[in-house]
Amino acid sequence: MRVRWLPRARRELRAQREFIARERPAVAARIAREMLAAVARLTEYPYYGRAAPWDTTDRLRELPVPQTPFVVLYEVDRDNEVVIILRVMHGAQRRGPE
Repeated sequence: MRVRWLPRARRELRAQREFIARERPAVAARIAREMLAAVARLTEYPYYGRAAPWDTTDRLRELPVPQTPFVVLYEVDRDNEVVIILRVMHGAQRRGPE
């Protein structure tokens, strides 16, 4: 499978990194690397993340990123063999239908 990032998810990743980098640039770089590595694993293991418990459509998945406070929200499009990254969120953020 391949991974496709939605523009919103890219913006959120960039914004989180920039926010953390104001105080701790090395930590921001490490967290960004961890997030990208976690997402890269989805190419081989697209169902690695858990089903989003609040999603009534059964299509959304959450990937908690190890050693970070972040969660990647994604869906798997099996027909087109693509993992679509929808959001990058802090774990404390409220998740659910918008």
